Amino acid sequence: MTPQKVEENVTPHFGITRLKSDLHYDPASTPISIHFDQVTPANVLQSFPEASTIRENNLFRDVEAFIGRHFGSQDVVKETNYCDKITLNGATYTKLAYHFASSYEKQVCFAMVHTWWWVLDDLIYTCALKSTMGKMEIIDTIEKFIETGGNQEETLQACSDPLLRSILASHAEFDAKLGGIVSDYSKVKHRFTKGLRLYLQSNAWALMDSNLAGYSFDSFLHWRNISCGATGSNELLMLLENGNPPKYMLDHVIVKTLLDTTTTLFAIRNDIVGVRRDLARNDTGGTVMYKIRVEGKSPDVAVQEMLSLHDKVTRDYIQLRKTVLTMFKNSGQDDFYKLRNYIELLERYGYAVTFFYFTTPRDGPETDTLSDPYLYVRVQVARKGSGEHGCSRTTGYVEDSYNPVFHEVYTYHYAFGEHLDFTVWEKEPALMPDKVGVLIYGCLYSIAKIN
Repeated sequence: MTPQKVEENVTPHFGITRLKSDLHYDPASTPISIHFDQVTPANVLQSFPEASTIRENNLFRDVEAFIGRHFGSQDVVKETNYCDKITLNGATYTKLAYHFASSYEKQVCFAMVHTWWWVLDDLIYTCALKSTMGKMEIIDTIEKFIETGGNQEETLQACSDPLLRSILASHAEFDAKLGGIVSDYSKVKHRFTKGLRLYLQSNAWALMDSNLAGYSFDSFLHWRNISCGATGSNELLMLLENGNPPKYMLDHVIVKTLLDTTTTLFAIRNDIVGVRRDLARNDTGGTVMYKIRVEGKSPDVAVQEMLSLHDKVTRDYIQLRKTVLTMFKNSGQDDFYKLRNYIELLERYGYAVTFFYFTTPRDGPETDTLSDPYLYVRVQVARKGSGEHGCSRTTGYVEDSYNPVFHEVYTYHYAFGEHLDFTVWEKEPALMPDKVGVLIYGCLYSIAKIN
């Protein structure tokens, strides 16, 4: 079935087109009805911001002041350039992912939240900040702090670890700031905190099961944390811009949220089943490349080819899931049920997200043809040694995870603040201009099951 355009909507900040189709993932099964949400920000980012420009911006200074207020007294911050790195990371990320903010106040809030999350990631995941508390205690304290809504001041007073106290106090500051921006924030904040809670719970779950023989949870945690950060990004952006987004946009956000499980399983694909087909090895892990030629083709035809690709990925995923469950089943019933329930909680047919780059300006989603001669869909798998904070360290493309420096081939992993499993990028650097004229004016397609 050729994808059918069924809905269109334009807001001051987004243009949305919905396409519907049927996915025949198994000849013996009933087709899955799916939809693609094509989203285009109204404001176009004309170029990648340079680090020097970012540092001169008010956004950098405001985020730096926020970090300094809460973490400036920590030895690891005073004795290193950690504050500068983490601030630059947060400000750059915000300029890329949320450049179309409808107000500066909202943009600052977005940057504060993400910079805070990456400090938290260092505290819990990488342990770069070396807290004296145990991970489980840290996780439990933070989760209760964000969920209960009780006497936060009392919790802060009782916290014995100075770094964790800074984490909690800084959370309270941006939480209050969000309350002043988002209408009925207390009623909708659960959409944002869901990603944070999943992040904390997945760390706790992995720690509890870390004695399973024959498997390391490093890859699981890395990708799971990125996915949960994506969940928080999407929900936060929609809360800041919409307050209570309309149904079609909420569907779009949920689609991104449901990518969590797939990201995790793709990360361990090589370790478990050892994918060989179309696999290109490199120093940092494995990458599966699928080439789709789209020159002169209509968007509908290109989408149909992506459906075929999705069919292949779905088959691999189903096999992978069976293998994962079998592996954990052999480790004991308690661990098996824990993993099975965890996967089932997030299980959806939400596998493929494709982000287009165009080397020349386009009129928008109604354009009749796609001008790029080739698009590559890159599926990341088992990327051992990749950089943290949402920027995969692809040798030659991303130089520093704290300060994304994009080289000849622009590999951009964000769409509305999300790390993507599937990234479409231009193969030939000669075809790319010095500055990308249209960076986020392409199409963001997301696939979801329609119940």
